Amino acid sequence: MKIKLKTSILTIAGAMLGAITAFTAEGQSLREGEGSWFALLFYVINAAIFLAIVVHYARPAVRRLFADRAHQARARRDRAQAALVEAEQAARDAIHLVESLADEKARLIKEMEAETAYQVKQIRDAAAEGAARILRDSQLTVAAAANDARRRVRAYMAGVAGVMARELVQRNFTPEDQHRILSGFVEKLAAEARV
Repeated sequence: MKIKLKTSILTIAGAMLGAITAFTAEGQSLREGEGSWFALLFYVINAAIFLAIVVHYARPAVRRLFADRAHQARARRDRAQAALVEAEQAARDAIHLVESLADEKARLIKEMEAETAYQVKQIRDAAAEGAARILRDSQLTVAAAANDARRRVRAYMAGVAGVMARELVQRNFTPEDQHRILSGFVEKLAAEARV
């Protein structure tokens, strides 16, 4: 009730102020005697009635308009706040993801370096073993080739010696020499048989 009374008083005061300014704006001045108080009163009453009608009928629409605007502003603020919270959460998630990716990257690099070192060691060990095997094989091959060459040289020398001995025997060995060697051989056998 007090609010309506205050609103009515303010409305009337505003209407009177508006009427006075309207009255003076038309060029009429009360000091000079032009115009009348009745005209001023008429303007004030008309303005008060107009304002009362506007306030009475427009107030619910204005209240609804401001309530709708306030509701829309609150809804926009709530959406913006929710979007801010969501964006902050997304930022925290992104930071966490970047940190976890950095940790994962460091772990993968460490694993790759360890695997690379292991593979390099395996390759070195295989290369050293291969080199040792090649050295052993080459030593065995050289030894076998040398033994084969010695055997061939001996066989060749034996063949040459046999050919030379045959030629010498054929040239220098007479039937008496054969008889003497054969007799010596028989005597030797006989001497050994007695023992």
